[in-house]
Amino acid sequence: MDMITFDAPLNPKQVAKEFFYGKLSYYSVLSMAKSGEMPFHCIRGKYLIWPKELQEWLDTQGKKDAS
Repeated sequence: MDMITFDAPLNPKQVAKEFFYGKLSYYSVLSMAKSGEMPFHCIRGKYLIWPKELQEWLDTQGKKDAS
Protein backbone atom coordinates (compact mmCIF):
# COMPACT_ATOMS: atom_id res chain seq x y z
CA MET A 1 0.00 0.00 0.00
CA ASP A 2 1.32 3.45 -0.95
CA MET A 3 1.83 5.91 1.84
CA ILE A 4 -0.10 9.16 1.56
CA THR A 5 1.99 12.24 2.18
CA PHE A 6 0.61 15.65 3.02
CA ASP A 7 2.89 18.56 2.28
CA ALA A 8 2.30 21.74 4.19
CA PRO A 9 0.99 24.64 2.12
CA LEU A 10 3.33 27.52 1.34
CA ASN A 11 2.68 31.23 1.56
CA PRO A 12 3.91 33.76 -1.04
CA LYS A 13 7.11 34.55 0.91
CA GLN A 14 8.03 30.86 1.04
CA VAL A 15 7.28 30.43 -2.66
CA ALA A 16 9.49 33.41 -3.57
CA LYS A 17 12.34 32.10 -1.45
CA GLU A 18 12.12 28.31 -1.85
CA PHE A 19 10.85 27.90 -5.42
CA PHE A 20 12.21 30.99 -7.12
CA TYR A 21 15.32 31.40 -4.95
CA GLY A 22 14.66 35.13 -4.59
CA LYS A 23 14.62 35.69 -8.37
CA LEU A 24 10.91 36.50 -8.13
CA SER A 25 10.08 38.86 -5.30
CA TYR A 26 7.52 38.26 -2.59
CA TYR A 27 5.47 41.16 -3.96
CA SER A 28 5.47 39.66 -7.46
CA VAL A 29 4.34 36.29 -6.14
CA LEU A 30 1.64 37.95 -4.01
CA SER A 31 0.44 39.95 -7.00
CA MET A 32 0.27 36.79 -9.14
CA ALA A 33 -1.65 35.07 -6.35
CA LYS A 34 -4.17 37.89 -6.01
CA SER A 35 -4.70 38.17 -9.77
CA GLY A 36 -5.19 34.42 -10.19
CA GLU A 37 -2.16 34.10 -12.46
CA MET A 38 -0.62 31.65 -9.98
CA PRO A 39 -2.97 29.01 -8.49
CA PHE A 40 -3.08 30.08 -4.85
CA HIS A 41 -6.02 29.48 -2.52
CA CYS A 42 -7.24 32.34 -0.33
CA ILE A 43 -8.07 30.78 3.02
CA ARG A 44 -9.18 33.12 5.80
CA GLY A 45 -7.48 36.00 4.06
CA LYS A 46 -4.16 34.18 3.57
CA TYR A 47 -2.82 33.05 0.21
CA LEU A 48 -1.60 29.46 0.28
CA ILE A 49 -0.47 26.94 -2.32
CA TRP A 50 0.52 23.32 -1.94
CA PRO A 51 3.93 22.36 -3.33
CA LYS A 52 2.45 19.75 -5.71
CA GLU A 53 0.08 22.33 -7.22
CA LEU A 54 2.90 24.82 -7.59
CA GLN A 55 5.14 22.27 -9.30
CA GLU A 56 2.33 21.31 -11.71
CA TRP A 57 1.76 24.99 -12.48
CA LEU A 58 5.48 25.53 -13.08
CA ASP A 59 5.57 22.51 -15.39
CA THR A 60 2.71 23.90 -17.49
CA GLN A 61 4.41 27.32 -17.65
CA GLY A 62 7.51 25.71 -19.10
CA LYS A 63 5.43 23.96 -21.75
CA LYS A 64 3.76 27.26 -22.69
CA ASP A 65 7.16 28.92 -23.08
CA ALA A 66 8.41 26.10 -25.32
CA SER A 67 5.47 26.45 -27.74
